Amino acid sequence: MRKILSVLLVSLLIFSFASCGSEKNISQGSGEENTEISNILIVYFSRWGNTDYPDDVDATTSASIVPDGDGRYGTTEYIANMIADEVGGDLHLIETVMPYTADFDELRDVNHGEMERNYLPGLKESNLDIAGYEVVFVGYPVWATDVPQAVLSFLNEYDLSGKTVIPFCTHDGYGAGHSYQTVADASRAAVSLDGIAIEAKDVPGAQDTVSDWLADIGISGSQEQDVARNKSIFSADDFHVRI
Repeated sequence: MRKILSVLLVSLLIFSFASCGSEKNISQGSGEENTEISNILIVYFSRWGNTDYPDDVDATTSASIVPDGDGRYGTTEYIANMIADEVGGDLHLIETVMPYTADFDELRDVNHGEMERNYLPGLKESNLDIAGYEVVFVGYPVWATDVPQAVLSFLNEYDLSGKTVIPFCTHDGYGAGHSYQTVADASRAAVSLDGIAIEAKDVPGAQDTVSDWLADIGISGSQEQDVARNKSIFSADDFHVRI
């Protein structure tokens, strides 16, 4: 009898440890009412990957570029990676079929034209399975006080209804504009949490600001780095201009 009880006790302990080990160290909520989140996606639009830039683009003359060591990155991408460092999750760049012009004045005219016509640019095909995520961060540079039309293309193509959606953006001094409401409406999210808007010049030193924001909205996670994820993000091709 004693032997049987011992076997049962050991089995119970093994089951308990296995259950604890399978839990993700990510939670949503505030105070003592945090709710476990199974998967996080950090999706963002950037001029990098959507613009044919010359190789000699000068990062020091553009507010959209963050020089970091030997690499240069887009401001929105930089914040996206800060979020990933804090809470984990997968990163996904929104890519348009047709690239945008590298000339800023021409880009402004193109964007205004897209907005006036409610034009949704086509996106490159992707194997992204949105159904596997419960929390989706949506990042973008603010264009004409709102989201770029490519972000609306993404929100129109992928079903985010029933999910928690969290906007984040970078800007040149005019804030988030109408973009938070646009994301909330277009995503048809079940919950839309408070976003964050970071001026481009403040992006390099924004880690504490991002950390405080995530804590304020009740999103927290493990600080451990996913080595495989980092390798896929920072490949050799990434050491170019990202805007």
